[in-house]
Amino acid sequence: MNETPLLNQTAPAATSTRKTVWPLNTQCSRVEQRLLTALRSLDPKAGNQDQAKRMLELIGLDSDGVTAFVHLRAALGLGQPAVRLLGLGASFVSVDELDLLASLNRLTRSESFDARLSTQAEEGANPLLAALHDCAVVLRAAGITLRQRTLPLSGRRYLEHENITTRQAASMALRQATVCRVQQLTPHMRRITISGAAITGYLHDRPGQWVKLFAPNGGTDGGRVGRAYTIRHYRPQQDEFDIDCVLHDSGPMSRWAAAATVGQVLEVSGVRGGFPIDAELPWILLAGDQAAMPAIAAIMEALPADMQAKVVLEVQDDVELDCLPALAAADVQFVARRPGRRTAPGGLLELIRGTALPDGPGQIWLAAEASVTRAVRNHLLIDRLIPAKRIHSVAYWKRGEQDHADLAAG
Repeated sequence: MNETPLLNQTAPAATSTRKTVWPLNTQCSRVEQRLLTALRSLDPKAGNQDQAKRMLELIGLDSDGVTAFVHLRAALGLGQPAVRLLGLGASFVSVDELDLLASLNRLTRSESFDARLSTQAEEGANPLLAALHDCAVVLRAAGITLRQRTLPLSGRRYLEHENITTRQAASMALRQATVCRVQQLTPHMRRITISGAAITGYLHDRPGQWVKLFAPNGGTDGGRVGRAYTIRHYRPQQDEFDIDCVLHDSGPMSRWAAAATVGQVLEVSGVRGGFPIDAELPWILLAGDQAAMPAIAAIMEALPADMQAKVVLEVQDDVELDCLPALAAADVQFVARRPGRRTAPGGLLELIRGTALPDGPGQIWLAAEASVTRAVRNHLLIDRLIPAKRIHSVAYWKRGEQDHADLAAG
């Protein structure tokens, strides 16, 4: 966040080569201007917090909503790195403030909005990210719409991406590991076992967690490439874990996985995620495409013995189902993807449309291509009337985009 220093509180410097402040009235809607002015006024040093609270109430926020923005103002100085606002009388808006509005907009409109952030309950959770989420809740409840915007500085990321917890920051360090085993599971799935002293105590024993692997770039140019992979098995006593890689026609990591050999060195970072299974619920629906199979298999192995599991998959062909564990309580349905067919909502969505779900409350885990995930989630929410809190959905990948990152993934 400190890559572009903020200018003074009243006007941009004429000598600046990169613009970091813009006229407030041209960059922000009227409601956004009022929100920012109120946030600036909530600074304890300003001495006019009461006026700021009245401004928030005039926008349409109740007392709880005002409290949420008070907490956000307090958290702005605690982020990693800190976020700065311009002064009370400034007729300009800073790149930090535009970033703040963009993040609030994104969180308010997010498909995974109703799933409370698990990091809020963890020790060391980022106070800024939690405060942003709470304010997004308030804005949505009050029907306040913020502008869709692209940040003026190209390459700049959003606050909810940049500000991470202390625990997450520690996990981002690259750790060296080695390929110790390779096994071809099916024609399109290869298991690679990775080990190393550097991963001792690094992972958690929970299904659905993932790491980012950085490996040689498919033998093409000597460089390195990174992609996120689900942990299929974790054996802490041996300091090793398995990843199941989907082999497809293109992609540097797919090429690497297809040619990976024992003894090859790679790096690991960013252990995240994990799916909390509610053992009190009688059934669970696990749905996804082939990229989701490692996570689905890991979740299936972690299910209580008496929980009924519905598994719905779009795969290359039925031999790919050999990757799944055999569970007596599991009902597996699949649709084979025709060779050369573009991924579309049709296959998985239609299969789920025709799937009868058990009576009573249940839990749903869903992962696939972004447009497919969105279509299936909307069907579950609108047509099946399943509460959003019961649905955990992740866009594992997005057509036309490399290394897609979905916040819902953790």
